Parts: sequence; structure tokens; C-alpha cells
Amino acid sequence: MYFLVNTIYPTLLFEDILILYFVFLLFLDSLNHSGKQLLFALANHVLERVNEIHVIISEVEPDEVKKFFEPEAFSKVVVHDYWTNPLGWNGSEDDTLRVNSDEDLFSGVWSTPRTSPSSKIAVVVDAISLFLPYQTDSVISTSIWSLLHATKEIQSVCVLGLIHADLHTEKTLNALRHLANVQIRLLPIRPTSSASEEAGGSFEIIVNKKSGKVKRQKESYTVNDRSIVCSVLQIGQQASTPFEEVQPDPTANLTFNLTLKDSERKAKENVVLPYTSRQDKSFDGGQSQIFYEPDEADDFDEEDPDDDLDI
Repeated sequence: MYFLVNTIYPTLLFEDILILYFVFLLFLDSLNHSGKQLLFALANHVLERVNEIHVIISEVEPDEVKKFFEPEAFSKVVVHDYWTNPLGWNGSEDDTLRVNSDEDLFSGVWSTPRTSPSSKIAVVVDAISLFLPYQTDSVISTSIWSLLHATKEIQSVCVLGLIHADLHTEKTLNALRHLANVQIRLLPIRPTSSASEEAGGSFEIIVNKKSGKVKRQKESYTVNDRSIVCSVLQIGQQASTPFEEVQPDPTANLTFNLTLKDSERKAKENVVLPYTSRQDKSFDGGQSQIFYEPDEADDFDEEDPDDDLDI
């Protein structure tokens, strides 16, 4: 397995993520750009650094998990199958895991026997979204936080979780974003008709350092045969496949016109509004007088009201 990175502009994905301990990596994908390939390619690289890796699957078939990891290192992989019987509808009495259970998401990780508390483990969740309808975002966040702070039982842990960002509200996403040390948001890609064994695109990565410093960078990537090739997207550079989504025009396809032509706009600007003085009107500057004609009902006294005063 090999990894190629830009040597002039090192990518944050390999420079900062893989040297951290007790770290939570949150992948945010969408229907337009799936993050499965990038998630498992990075998990395959993390496998070299840990004693065991737990894969919690709810969207990937158990038989397909093997193709994401090197065969000689697959003995370190522990699969927790939520895919076979996610809701318990098949009527079997076996002990299959279910997404609608109220058990801790990482109950299988806690129950796995270990030879010593110095184990280095990694946990991969292929779809956090499937658990959120049955467990609140606060419960999921608490489970991840408890695993990241299990310093007595585990020497180090790395959690890689994928969530479908277009299925959830900002409240739910923010609950996980605030917990994550690293956010990897996959950018939209333009669909192509050509078939290719490589998966790729671009993503925006946000790394929150312990010092409080935040690093943000956009990178492009390709995944082929469990290997990742990353490169930094420099200013003004566009990836080969990503594109910016076009915002819909609310004034399009209307039965009436909401816009003005140039001639109409000029005519509107030349209209003199009522009760507005003309700017070209000159003022003679003469004296002005006020004429008052009292009404019959006015009580007008011509005498001086201060006549009795000795002034």
C-alpha cells in the first residue's frame, strides 16, 4: 500500500490527523458525493497504527468489508453487524445487532476482551445517520465522548464516523461538529458517464488543534485499490470533477415580469415625485410675511396683558 501527497504543500489529512490520539474524525457526505470510499481508505491506513479496529456497519454488507482492508491485516478487524437484521423484522431469535436498540452504540467495543489496557484501537461507523432516528444526537455524542475519554481502559482510540449531512438539521450536525477534532466535508461532484475503478473528488478539512488553532484547507483525492492520493487545492484551482451548485432563480418561469428593462429603469429614475421640490428651482431670497385673519370664535384681546405691571 502506498500514499502520495503533495510534498510542497503537505495535506492536512496526513499531516495532522494520523498523529493524533483520542481523536474523532467526522465525515459529512451527501447524496451527490458519498464518503464511503474515503472513509474506509483512511481506516485501512489507520489499521497499521492500531492493535484492533472495530467496524460498525449498517449500510455495508459484511462480506464487502474485507475488500476495504489489506488481507494480511484483516485479523485485526472486528465487524459489528447492524446490516443483517437492523430492525429485527426477519423474525430470527439470534443475537444480531439492531439499530433501533437502546444499547450503547459502542457496547460491542467495550465488551471485546483485551490482553492489556495499553491497546490502541480504532472505531469506524459507516453511517451514524441510521442510528439517529432511534437515539438522539446527545446520546450518540455522549457515547463517542465516553469512548474518547476511556484513558484507563485504552491507551489511544481513533473514531471515524460518517454522517449523511443532507438528512439532518443543523442542530444535529452541530452536536457532532463540536465534538469532532477533525471535520471532513465532501464537496459536490459533477456526475460522469464514464466508468472508472477510481473514486475521487474533493473535500474541505477543518482541524481543531488542542492549542485552539483551527486549520482549514480544501484538498482533492482519488482512491484506488485501498490507497489514497491527496493534493491541496490552491487558490484559484478547481478540481477535475467538483462544481458549485447553481442557486435557483425565484423570478424564472413566472407568468409576470418582476424585472425592469434599461429603458424602464431610466424612465423610473426621471420621474419627479409629488411634493418634492425641483432641484433646478431658484429661490429669490426675499423677505416673507405671515398674514393672519382671526375667526369669529377667536377670543382676541387688543389690550396689553402686561399694562398693569410697573416696568
